[in-house]
Amino acid sequence: MHTVRHGKMLNHLEEVYTGLRLELEQHLAKEEQILFPLISQLDAYAAHGGALPQTHGGTIVNPISRLEHEHDGAGEALQKMRSLTEDYTLPEDACPSFVALYEGLKAMEATSIGTSIWKTTSCSPRRWSWKRRSTARPRNTSRSSRREEARGPET
Repeated sequence: MHTVRHGKMLNHLEEVYTGLRLELEQHLAKEEQILFPLISQLDAYAAHGGALPQTHGGTIVNPISRLEHEHDGAGEALQKMRSLTEDYTLPEDACPSFVALYEGLKAMEATSIGTSIWKTTSCSPRRWSWKRRSTARPRNTSRSSRREEARGPET
C-alpha cells in the first residue's frame, strides 16, 4: 500500500537507518572494548597510583576524539532521516504501522541525542586532568590528591 506513494522515501529511509544501526553497533563495541576499560584503568591509577595505563595514541584524548567523530556521522544520519520524513510528519494515508515507524524513529533520535549530550559533557577530554600527562605521575602522590586530579575541573 505505502510502496506506491511512499516507496522511494521508505527505501532511502531504510538505507540510512541500516547504515546508522551498523555504525552505532560498531561504535558501542569500541566504547565497551577500548574507552570504558581505559577510563576504569585511569580511575584506578588516580586512586591508587602505579603505572599509568597506556593508550594507542598516548592519551585518552585520541580514543575519545575518534569516537566523537563517529557521533558526527550518527548525527548526520539522524538529520537525514528527519529530512526524509519531513520532521516525522505523517502522510494523510498513514496506517498504524507508519505511525509506529515514525514514533520509533523519533524515540531513537531523542535517545541518541541524549546519549551524545551525556558523552560530550561527562566523558569530554577536558574533564580528565591526566590527559595532559601521558607518562608522569602526579606531583603530590597522596590518595586524596590523586582522587582530586582524577575528577578534573568542575563543570
